[in-house]
Formats: sequence, C-alpha cells, structure tokens
Amino acid sequence: MKRITALLLASGFILAGCETAPTTEELADQTVNKVQQHVNDSASSEIKNGKNKIISAIASKVAAQPETISFTLSFTKMSAKLDPIALQQINQMLPKLKTAKKITVTGYCDQKEIRNATRAALARANATKTELVKLGIDTSLINTLSVTKEARHVALIESE
Repeated sequence: MKRITALLLASGFILAGCETAPTTEELADQTVNKVQQHVNDSASSEIKNGKNKIISAIASKVAAQPETISFTLSFTKMSAKLDPIALQQINQMLPKLKTAKKITVTGYCDQKEIRNATRAALARANATKTELVKLGIDTSLINTLSVTKEARHVALIESE
C-alpha cells in the first residue's frame, strides 16, 4: 500500500509539473499577437523616422533662406542726396544685403508737397541703388520703384 501511495504521489507531482499543450486556436492567437506587436513597433519606428526627416527638411529650408531685411533711409523734403546717417545705415546692413537674392528700393515723395514727386521719388531710389552698387551689390539684383501718394520723404530698402 505504501508503494502504491508513493507511486500515486510521484505520478501526481509529475502530472502537476506538466502543462497541457496549447490548442491550435491558442497558438494562432499567440502568433497573431506577436505579429501585431511587431507591426506596431515597426510602424511606430517608421513614423518617428518620417517625422524626424520632415523636421530636418523644414529646418534646412528655413536655415537656407536668407534673412528678409527692411529699413528706411530718411531724406530732407527737397533732396535726393544720401546724408551721412543714411550712408551709415546702408553700411551697417551691407553684410545682410550681400546675401539677398533680390533687393527692392522704393523712393517716396509726397505729391502734395513736391511738384514733380515721381521724379524726386525715383531720384531717391536711384541714389540709394547707386550707393549699393558702389558697395559691391550686383545691379541686376536691385529693382527701383516710386511712390508719391504717401506723405513720406524716404527710401525703403527691402530684400528677399
């Protein structure tokens, strides 16, 4: 009897240590879960990589674009001559202007105060352009315009 009890106890321990084999359905579920986890991990990684590439592309485009510059040079009412302050302003902005792809110089003159305001406004724009060319900026990059409908006696320099 002791032998039978020992045998039964031993077989009980052996059986308790064994797991039953998973069913086909359980194996299929485990496989699907592993594949889904792998796909999710891969997709997440690809999305992160794609996002990083987009951020890098935008950053490089922004860095490659030259700084936009806009500043105004004042003129006395009856003059188209650049004064020392205007020349100093141009010299301070020159390094940034030299990297510009396009520069627009707009001369302003109030038509209510000056008889030939268009000619005066263009003279201011051209005096400014001449100074920029003298300082080494390619003349083909500079466009000149005139405005006479505003009460201003200035030249506006804008770059792209």
